[in-house]
Amino acid sequence: MRKSGGYDREKLADVPTGLLAAQNLVVERSDLVARALFTFQSGGPGFADCLIAELNGAAGAVETVTIDGKAKTSTHFVPLA
Repeated sequence: MRKSGGYDREKLADVPTGLLAAQNLVVERSDLVARALFTFQSGGPGFADCLIAELNGAAGAVETVTIDGKAKTSTHFVPLA
């Protein structure tokens, strides 16, 4: 959505922020979604990558392998070599 839709990070972050704030909606693993959102808003990888890293970490993974250029710079990811 950022590339093809022209949305910036702030606008994209509004979606999960709104979902987390909704009173009539239950977000599974909302703590991990909130942490992924914080990482995303801090200029890290894309939100989906941040969420994948949080979910993998909660499952016991130390690192997540990636081919994504932005994710490679995060401490949660290692590049596929």
